Amino acid sequence: MAKWIPALAIALISLSPTSAFGWGKDGHEVVGKIAEKHLSKPARAAIDELLKDHQFTALSDTKLVNWADAIRGSAVYKEKYPKAPQWHYISIDVAADLAKIDVAQSCADGDCVYGALKKFRAIVRDPEKPLQERREALFFIAHFVGDFHQPLHCAERNKDKGGNLVKVGVNGETPNLHAVWDTVLVAKAMGALSTADYATRLIDKLDAEKQKGHQTGTLEEWILECHKVAREKVYWDEGKALPAEGHKLSEAYIAAGAATVEIQLTRGGLRLAQFLNDTFAPAIDETVSKRWAERVGKAVRRDGWTVEAKGNEVIVRRTKPVALLQNFPNGPINAKPTPAGEGTIQFALRFGPKLSVDEYDRLAAINAASDKEYDRLKRELKLTHKFDDILASTPEEKARLKAFRETTAKLPRHELPDLYTPDQSVEYFHSSNGWSYPEDKAVAAECREVEETLLRLFGMYDPAAASGNRGVGRQRK
Repeated sequence: MAKWIPALAIALISLSPTSAFGWGKDGHEVVGKIAEKHLSKPARAAIDELLKDHQFTALSDTKLVNWADAIRGSAVYKEKYPKAPQWHYISIDVAADLAKIDVAQSCADGDCVYGALKKFRAIVRDPEKPLQERREALFFIAHFVGDFHQPLHCAERNKDKGGNLVKVGVNGETPNLHAVWDTVLVAKAMGALSTADYATRLIDKLDAEKQKGHQTGTLEEWILECHKVAREKVYWDEGKALPAEGHKLSEAYIAAGAATVEIQLTRGGLRLAQFLNDTFAPAIDETVSKRWAERVGKAVRRDGWTVEAKGNEVIVRRTKPVALLQNFPNGPINAKPTPAGEGTIQFALRFGPKLSVDEYDRLAAINAASDKEYDRLKRELKLTHKFDDILASTPEEKARLKAFRETTAKLPRHELPDLYTPDQSVEYFHSSNGWSYPEDKAVAAECREVEETLLRLFGMYDPAAASGNRGVGRQRK
């Protein structure tokens, strides 16, 4: 096996089960740096105000995102937050019936990552609370959102404490499974990159559809998704369930795990930003979504579909899962579609403050100019591409790539809504990722008809998208 695990990772994986930290220092730092780049103006302003004259200067500050781990040994904070060790995770057994899992019920006493995030969200946005209390709420949030994206912070098997009691073999060492996912796989995914360069690399791989797909959903849905990652990927190696001890992880497990970690860190960063953006967003009258749910329900009027108002969203969902096929991007031209299991078809409408058409056009023009400049700089880079990744091997190529990332990170970009009503802007999300679709043609036609019915109810900021290849809206997972 290649000796890619640095000494720091080996030191961390030798910690006792109760002292294992979610993602480790580097993973949390990557999450914070990704989140920093995706904050809304209201969220950024609120965070800047909270951190004014504080030693932590930004959400990307490694001390801020790792504060919740750093205080574990403090007698003062043990007295102030005696339940804090329980706030880093939620224990949901991988053998539980997935359809019956209720995240809130799994945390009935509130002392888990789900309950802690709800608690500290209320504190951080309450101007009547003391400043230091609100700051500490922010520090907890920044850490806990990252924590639950480590799959074993949302899962356990036979009370194994999130894999802490499962001993495995890695590179001649015998860490516990939890520590492998906390640090070893992060080190594998990052390679020789710094946390700043790795975060930039992950951001570079994103497009608007991927970003919105990761950022949509509720806290409960995000936690359940991470739990599913654990039950599908963590406790299995080459098709066999991991035993409680004595198993040497395969090269395939390590490679697949590093790829999964990359996705989870990206999701963690984007969702930390979204959680804070929603926390500090101007208040939205939820009666708006309820009124539109009634109107949408009357328009859809189709058996087997539900329409529900949830917060500032309207969710339109097909009640029965559908069999899916998928065509992989960048695959062979004549490749046949492959089965992709069952999936739920749903559309979501998120209502927000109205953006005028003129302002939309102005911001869209800025985005288009940034896209054009990005493409120009990418062509001038003259480096090899593998799918969405840019490859650099020599010191000179790495220097050019670093300069490219630093330059493109400064290009202005604005998040834009898709639809509008006389009084609100509307972000539109769908469950398709662009290459998965219903296997049954009649079901596919049914889903298209429902979507077309929805879109006819709203004005479109970009009508050309409806008839072009881009489509309207973004993926919601």
